[in-house]
Amino acid sequence: MLDPKLCSSPNLLWTSLIAEIIDIFTTHKIALISGVIFLGLAVVSYFWLRNFHKIFVFVLLISLSPLILSWVVTSAFFVDFANTQLMRFPSVAITPSDAIVILGRGAGMRASRVNVAAELWRSQAAPKIFASGRGDANEIQDMLKKLSIPSVAIDGEACSRTTNENAEFTSLILEPQGVKKILLVTDPPHILRSLLTFQRYGFKVIAAPSLLPPNISDREHKLLILREYFALITYKILGRLV
Repeated sequence: MLDPKLCSSPNLLWTSLIAEIIDIFTTHKIALISGVIFLGLAVVSYFWLRNFHKIFVFVLLISLSPLILSWVVTSAFFVDFANTQLMRFPSVAITPSDAIVILGRGAGMRASRVNVAAELWRSQAAPKIFASGRGDANEIQDMLKKLSIPSVAIDGEACSRTTNENAEFTSLILEPQGVKKILLVTDPPHILRSLLTFQRYGFKVIAAPSLLPPNISDREHKLLILREYFALITYKILGRLV
């Protein structure tokens, strides 16, 4: 059982911050930021440096840099590149495992994950299903029960807020039960980071990707890819991957 303190901690600020930064760089907000930078530098150079005309090109280039970066990051070439990197997770045949682990990702992603996990359980790929994620685990477990999966085969933790905590808290509960090999269910862009994170906590992991919602828009798909690509880089820098 998890320490209750793990469930009482507030949502992490940095996760919301990263989402907001990506949103800014993929919308018209970035143009507003560039405009504010330009005006700020123009005022400083004119009233304090007294040479705005001489450094106009420098001011303009600095001001346009966020727009240029936004254009590069959101270009079809970069998004395709990022998606290609995310899809480089090992594709291994499903074999009997100790547990099926579903990672939460919000209401829109639940149905597909639950269906994948239920089918794996019915095919006797693993004897239990474990749901992980604050704001998702309890709902996923309820959905599994509605699909006639017996309660004795369902478990979970509703404390984790990040992929790293998914792996950490899942390990704290399943490792004492002798669970070593898992089938990991999440969306394709999330699989690589999740797989490498769970491996770091000692699990042998087989990817079992779930489909993205059929009604996901192109923009939402692009944001998901960009978020996962930069999250993968961040986890690598922080040493959270195997």
